[in-house]
Amino acid sequence: MTELEEVLEDFKYEFGLDQCTVCEKPTVMKDAIGFPWCADHEQHGKVMSWGRKHNYPELDLYMYKIASGEHSWWVAVRYSAQTKLSKGDEAFMWTALAYIEDLERQGIAS
Repeated sequence: MTELEEVLEDFKYEFGLDQCTVCEKPTVMKDAIGFPWCADHEQHGKVMSWGRKHNYPELDLYMYKIASGEHSWWVAVRYSAQTKLSKGDEAFMWTALAYIEDLERQGIAS
């Protein structure tokens, strides 16, 4: 079991899977690990799913960067979310999502 799968088990026990990983809104999707995301944070789940599918590579997104590895991806994706308690950096996740979608379109990473 990976570190994030263990975190998911704790999350599931404490909160269930019917609310977003970062806020209390209803789940609209789950990422490849199983973390729930609401409509406002769905891009985070998509980025996390892509990272897992591609073994969490390093991504250099010009203004932003995600270091390689599961933990680095989790920190980048989870803590860039804007919530009531955190300003976050949603532009980071939208940039990451656009970048990985572009990679997919070009057939560079599928």
